Amino acid sequence: MAVAAMSYCRPSPFLGKYPPHFHLGKSQSLKAGQASRISALFWGAKKSAEPQEIEISLSLGDFTLTAPGSQKEGISGVKPKKISVSVISSISEVSTTEWDACALDVTGPEKFNPFLTHAFLSSLEESASAVKETGWTPRHVIAKDESESIVGVVPLYLKSHSYGEFVFDHSWADAYYSFGGRYYPKLQSCVPFTPVTGPRILIRNTSFKDQVFDIIVSALKQLTAKYRLSSLHITFPSETEWNKLSERGFLQRTGMQYHWKNHNYKNFDEFLMDMKQSKRKNIRQERKKIVQQNLTMKRLRGNEIKTRHWDSFYNFYRNTTDNKWGTPYLTREFFHQIGEKMGDQVLLVVAEEGDELVAGALNLIGGDTLFGRLWGCHPRAYYPSLHFEACYYQAIEAAIELNLNTVEAGAQGEHKIQRGYLPVTTYSCHYLMDEGFRKAIENFVGRESTQVELVMKLVHDSGPFKEVVAKEGGYQSPNLRHLPVPLQPPSLSPPPTTTPTSISSTTPITPPFPVSLLSPPSPTATTSTDSATITPTTSQSPLPLTATIVITNTFTITIPVNPKPFLNNLTGKTVIVKLKWGMEYKGFLVSTDAYMNLQLANTEEYIDGQSTGNLGEILIRCNNVLYLRGVPEDEEIEDAEQD
Repeated sequence: MAVAAMSYCRPSPFLGKYPPHFHLGKSQSLKAGQASRISALFWGAKKSAEPQEIEISLSLGDFTLTAPGSQKEGISGVKPKKISVSVISSISEVSTTEWDACALDVTGPEKFNPFLTHAFLSSLEESASAVKETGWTPRHVIAKDESESIVGVVPLYLKSHSYGEFVFDHSWADAYYSFGGRYYPKLQSCVPFTPVTGPRILIRNTSFKDQVFDIIVSALKQLTAKYRLSSLHITFPSETEWNKLSERGFLQRTGMQYHWKNHNYKNFDEFLMDMKQSKRKNIRQERKKIVQQNLTMKRLRGNEIKTRHWDSFYNFYRNTTDNKWGTPYLTREFFHQIGEKMGDQVLLVVAEEGDELVAGALNLIGGDTLFGRLWGCHPRAYYPSLHFEACYYQAIEAAIELNLNTVEAGAQGEHKIQRGYLPVTTYSCHYLMDEGFRKAIENFVGRESTQVELVMKLVHDSGPFKEVVAKEGGYQSPNLRHLPVPLQPPSLSPPPTTTPTSISSTTPITPPFPVSLLSPPSPTATTSTDSATITPTTSQSPLPLTATIVITNTFTITIPVNPKPFLNNLTGKTVIVKLKWGMEYKGFLVSTDAYMNLQLANTEEYIDGQSTGNLGEILIRCNNVLYLRGVPEDEEIEDAEQD
C-alpha cells in the first residue's frame, strides 16, 4: 500500500444535515480556549447572552436496594437497605483510603489504574489545573450506605468547554448553538486532560454492586435533568462499562488509539525480530542517532526524580504546547504534586546532553500497563529521532523490564504504527437531553463507528509486523469484527500529468502542511523503500492540481507545494473530496479555516460509486482527506443554497 497508516485523531468529517443558515463560526467556548487560562463561565441560549452560574446541591436523594443478594455483608458488616447519593465540590472531601478502595475494587490489582487514584485527581485540583477557573468545576458523585461507608464514587466535572477531553464534540456544540440551544455547561466523567481508558463508575466489590451501579447511573441522569444541562458524557470508560451504559440509554461512540503489546519479549531486540525488515532497520537507525548526538537516556522513578527534573520538564512541556498552539492545561505545581504523592508509580524518561537536561517524557505505571502521557524538549535545538526514543522506544524497554503487557502512548499519531504501536478501540458514552439532537448524534456516531472500524482494519492489514511469526508469543492480528470490503469511490479521472521526476531521500522530511491533503497518485508513479515521487501536473481544467505526492513504505515524503493558494482558488467552486476510508463528497467549497479544514455546502455523498443522498452543509477535517480536486465548470453545482 502506498499509504500504510490512516489518520484518525480528530472527529469524523461530518455530523449530518444542518439547516441552510448553519455557519461554522467560532463559539464562545472556542474563543475562551485561546486564552492561557479558560474561564469557567457558562453561556446561555445565545452566544451574546450573559454568563450563567450553576450551583448544584449536595444531595441527590436516597435510593432503595430492592434485591436481597447473597449472604455476603456490606462494607460496614451490615447489608444496607438504602444508598444515599450526593455531590462534593472537591475530592479532598473524601479520604484517600475510601476513594482508592473503590478504584482498586473495580479494576483489581492486576489492572490498577494510577489515573483513577486520589493522588492523581487531587493533584489536578490542588495545583489549580482542573478547577472552576479553568472550566473544570469538580462535582464528584459519592454513594454511601446507611453507616456512611462509601460504596461508590464517580470523578465528575461541570464543564464550560470541550478542551482537554480527547473525545471531540465541538461540532456538536456548534450545531446545538445554531438552533439556539445552550450546550454548555455539560457534565463530564473522565480523567481531565488524559485520554486513558478505565472504569469511571468506581464501586466497591459487594454483593449489591450491580444495584449501586444502577443507582449511580440513575442519579447522574437525574442530575443532568434537574439542572437542565444539555448532556452528560462518560469518556474513555472500560468496554464492559460502555456496554452496560448503552443498556441504560447512553449513546455509544468509538475512537482509536495506538498501543504496543508485549508478547513475552525478553528484550528490545526480540521485539524487533517480530517486525518487518524495513521497519526493524528504520528503528535501529533512529536509535543510533541518539548515540551520534551524544545524548544519554535515563529512566527515573520515585526519589530519583528531583525538583530540577520537574522544573525542567515543565519548561519542556510548555515548549510543546506553545509551539503547537496548544493550551498548557497543567501547572508547574501539578508535576511536583504527582512526584511527591505517587512515588514509584511515576516514570520520567530524560535525555541529557552532558550535564544538561534537554528533553523528557512522562509515564505512569499501572498494574499491567505503562501509560505514556507528556513529552517536551529544550527549545533551542532540534534532536532528530529524540521524540521517538523518549516516548516510544524507552517506554517499550521499560515495559519489557517491568513485565507489563501494554504501552499506551496517548492519543493521536499514525507515526506510531511503524514503530510497533497498533490501533485499539476506545469508547465513550453520551446522554443527551434533547430528543431531536440525540437522534442526530445517534446517526452521526453510527456512521463514525463504521469509519473507525474500516480504518482499524486497513491499518492492521498493512501493519509493521511480519505476517507470520513462527515462535510462540509473536504478534497475532486481533480478532476484529467482520468488516465490509473497503469501499471503492466513484470513477474520477485525475488531470493529465507529465513524466514524473523521482527524488531520492533517506531522511523523513517534515511536510509544511498535513500530509493527508493529497492528490491522486499518477498511474506512472512508482514507490520504493527510500524514495518519494513528485509529479508536476497540467490540466485543461480551470482548477488544476499542482502536484501529486506519493508516500513510500518508509513514509519518506517531499511536498513542493503550498496548499493555501490552491485552496483559495477552489473556494466558491465545486470540488470532490475523497477520504482515506473510501467515501467521496461532492459539494460547493464555502470556505477553509486556518487549519485548512473544508466547509462544503449542498454536499452529495458517494459510497461505492452510488449516491447515498445530500448531506447539506458539512465540515471535513483536512487530516482525513486523501485527495481533493476541482470539478470542471460544466459539472459544478450551480447554486449552493438550493438545499
